[in-house]
Amino acid sequence: MKVTTEWLTIREIAKIISDEIGEPVEVAEVDEAKWQQLRQKGYEEIWLNMQTFYTAGPDYRDMELTHKLVPDAVTVRSLVHKWGKSIIQ
Repeated sequence: MKVTTEWLTIREIAKIISDEIGEPVEVAEVDEAKWQQLRQKGYEEIWLNMQTFYTAGPDYRDMELTHKLVPDAVTVRSLVHKWGKSIIQ
């Protein structure tokens, strides 16, 4: 869980994708109440996974360790640059 190449918000990821493919990318955001409702609708495992990322924060990740363990780890920008529009299709 400590492995990461960068720490980005969903908005930042959307902007990177938009910049790379030249098309707007929208983020479907939900408020806290809606987020809590999603947990009750049969998405428990996904919800818990997302909640871990939401609450752990960047101090929980170790970018330096990541690059030691995976020297050729890629960033979101490099993935989008490589995959192009197929990343959102």
